[in-house]
Amino acid sequence: MIERIKISEYNQKLLSAVNIIKERIGEGDIGMVLGSGLGSLADTIENVKEIPYSEIPGMPQTSVSSHKGCLIGGKLKGKNVLCLSGRVHEYEGYSDHELTYGIRLLGLCGCKILIITNAAGGCGEGMEPGSIMAITDHIFPSKTNLLTDSFIDPILGEELPNLSDVYSSRLLNIARGTYLLSPGPAFETAEEVQSGIRGGATAFGMSTIVEVLAAKKLGMEVFGFSHISNIAAGISKKKLKHEDITEQIETSGPRMCKFVKEFVSRITFLEQEKEKFEEKKLDMKYENIYIPPYYKPPPPKYEHIREAGDYIRKKILALPKVCLFVSCYHEMENIESHFSIQQTISLKKIPFMPIISPSAHFAHLFFGHTRKNRVPGCLVFSKDFRGFYEGELSFLVLLFRELGVNFMIQTFIASGINQNENQEQKDVMIIDDIVNYHLTGIQCNDNEINQKVKKTAFVLNNDLKSQFEKIANNDKLNIFRGVFSTGMTPMYLTNNGFKFQSVSGVDAFGMESLDGFLTARNFDVKFLGIANVVYYQKDIKIVTEKLISQNAHKSASKFMKCLIDMIDSQVETNLPEKQSFVEQKTQIPLDNQEKTPKKEAKKSLLATEFPPEPIYDQGVYGHVEKIKSTLSKLLNGLKIELAILIENGVEEFKNVLTLKNFKRTKTIPLSEIANLVSPDYKLEDDFHDDNNGFVVFGEFLNVGVMLIYPGSNEPHSKTSIHDVVIVLRLAHLFSVKSLFLLCELCSVNPELQIGDFVLVKDHTNFSGISPIRGLHDEKWGPMFCDMTTTYSNKSMIEIMNKLKIPVKEVNAMISVDPIYSSVALATPAKNLCGADVISAGQLYQTITITQMEMKAIALGIIHTKIDTEKRVIENLESFEQKNKIEANLREIIEGYIRNRSFQESNFEKIINYTIGATILVSAGIAIRNNLRK
Repeated sequence: MIERIKISEYNQKLLSAVNIIKERIGEGDIGMVLGSGLGSLADTIENVKEIPYSEIPGMPQTSVSSHKGCLIGGKLKGKNVLCLSGRVHEYEGYSDHELTYGIRLLGLCGCKILIITNAAGGCGEGMEPGSIMAITDHIFPSKTNLLTDSFIDPILGEELPNLSDVYSSRLLNIARGTYLLSPGPAFETAEEVQSGIRGGATAFGMSTIVEVLAAKKLGMEVFGFSHISNIAAGISKKKLKHEDITEQIETSGPRMCKFVKEFVSRITFLEQEKEKFEEKKLDMKYENIYIPPYYKPPPPKYEHIREAGDYIRKKILALPKVCLFVSCYHEMENIESHFSIQQTISLKKIPFMPIISPSAHFAHLFFGHTRKNRVPGCLVFSKDFRGFYEGELSFLVLLFRELGVNFMIQTFIASGINQNENQEQKDVMIIDDIVNYHLTGIQCNDNEINQKVKKTAFVLNNDLKSQFEKIANNDKLNIFRGVFSTGMTPMYLTNNGFKFQSVSGVDAFGMESLDGFLTARNFDVKFLGIANVVYYQKDIKIVTEKLISQNAHKSASKFMKCLIDMIDSQVETNLPEKQSFVEQKTQIPLDNQEKTPKKEAKKSLLATEFPPEPIYDQGVYGHVEKIKSTLSKLLNGLKIELAILIENGVEEFKNVLTLKNFKRTKTIPLSEIANLVSPDYKLEDDFHDDNNGFVVFGEFLNVGVMLIYPGSNEPHSKTSIHDVVIVLRLAHLFSVKSLFLLCELCSVNPELQIGDFVLVKDHTNFSGISPIRGLHDEKWGPMFCDMTTTYSNKSMIEIMNKLKIPVKEVNAMISVDPIYSSVALATPAKNLCGADVISAGQLYQTITITQMEMKAIALGIIHTKIDTEKRVIENLESFEQKNKIEANLREIIEGYIRNRSFQESNFEKIINYTIGATILVSAGIAIRNNLRK
């Protein structure tokens, strides 16, 4: 399990490690990260001294074999250098505060310059294997929450550094380009490379960016160099292999070393005051705040929401009709002239409230009423941070929904993106739609909540938008409507980051979470979002924290007045004019629950009270072998030859479970698969849970089949990504050669209609999910797998042609946001990804399949369609169409099984027999020769 650590303890470990480094090596002027191929550079350092990572307090240990794992100090070309020989990666299971630990050590040990290197796949002009690219910008499309561990920590540097010059412009005359971060540990798909090119990328890798941001916060001048080890996936027809890349790096490594030495000899130090970071101290009010966990907090049950609501009801005098989530930049003084605050409750006192972020630690609920019409309401505000984390806002939205709030409003701070230079700059944007790849918004682990989730398009309430627009225009507020996105990161966008968002159709980009928006949408709660645009892309050179605060303050008072006026005009049931708050005793709907004696209220859930964060192990080989052994006995010798993964959400898919002639043997909860290590384990044969997933083992047309039903993709499911990984590993041990994936898809291509069958031929993964994140075991296959040959559609196309069922091959964009949520999501899907469809299901598991050298057949049904011209989302609703799809699906599966397409072809058998015979003959000849000697 991964240890949770307080920010103060993290600092203490850092400073303790700094003291050790200074005592054993000394301070440095230049810090270096020796990426792949630069290990030999350490041999040229004079007066060299080394400290293994294992002897440095808090230093994470690298698991990549080519990374040495030690800190090296000495002189290089007359300059004091400190070198990290080996780095850790997110795909190894590490979080940001661990990824950046070494960089922070270099900065705190006095390094004013950072030279950071990596191996990358190139796609730009002159990016041939063996060449060197100077990094001038970066993109991280599938990652959020960069460096949220250090928002408030003065020891770790500036809170919000300007990223317009994140990489130094003092470069030698070599090829330059933009580096794109991929989650790894698989190589990119061909479509991911093409989407990166559209967004401005020229090289692709799996490291560097988080480290660079940490260095920038510490005020270091950063030089980044990519050692181009291969042509990016899909550009060259050659299959990518880690061994070939390692060989290329070893061949061209000496050239890279020579270049870095020459660069060090020629670099000069800019005049700057060297700060003594070790003398800075953390504000004591942050003493007990923990670094946020990598994953979401555990979802509450509906009864937790009720208990929290009961607590609020007992504390306040009038139930709120409206809730306003206020950005930390919009200070309370901007609101108090329009809203009278009567009572205050700390979030930490609310039962079951997840407390993760510093914002939640210091946030309060301010209950009161509007001064004009005395509408009762609540303000949610915290000055101490950049906003709430995923899980916190969703809990609050559900809590206010339970309290009967009519509608909710959230204010954001944002940077403008798609504004033309000749166009008047407007400082307030009504959020018309959002672009979101990473958040789902729902945070409840209860069927009572799940049943209320509605598949509706994310169209924010037009009445609220129109009403606010009318009031704002009357007050002569400069407003416009647009598309909003957020990175939930304490960083401004880089220049290329703006370009990436612009191509995605985003008009304004912010730092605060969209979790509240998404939860409100999923539960049909009226929600209005207002973004305060405090600067525009073209002004990025002059952006400072002070400028943002000043610009936010200028417009906040006026648009807050407009919001309060709108509240007064929308809510009819107001408090009596000459009456202060009166107690309202509202009966809590307990749905026939028995009355229980009063108990002391539960406390909020601090981050330390969450279940331990697991080490992501991708499925331990020996563990899965034991599961297979147990299952083999339970299945009475049934030979499993085919695995079908059925996504949740499509009724037609569920009916596959009732195929005629399908003989069910065992049904096992997906969350229990990992526990089947004991031969005495007993199962209930009648288990069935649509939300939390299960696996059905049985026989169909004399073929052993495992039907994997992962349940809901939403956070209320008990099923984890890694439960599914273990089941897929299990299929591999059963010698299953391919995975048949039935998926629900959303069309962004006008030629694809509701009800059409499609086969996925490639994808772009923008979800940020890497199912094989964690400790790697070579028994499952190569750590870095080539994704260009993942999908195998030929046999399925032949089968469907014989059945006269039309099918088209498509490119998909993978997002975790429910695919029916946003019209605006069609823009990045088409413009960036070149996608025909969007998937919010299990397509990312194709990485797991490819690593094990299995093939994937992803058959999708167009269940939803985005019409960008009409700005509507259409859903499959026709009963006749559903029946036709179900009948066709039965024919397809039966045809697939009868055709034995999932089995090894005769040609493959001949090849495998030939290879095996050749190996045996060679071994026999070698033995004979040895005997003769």
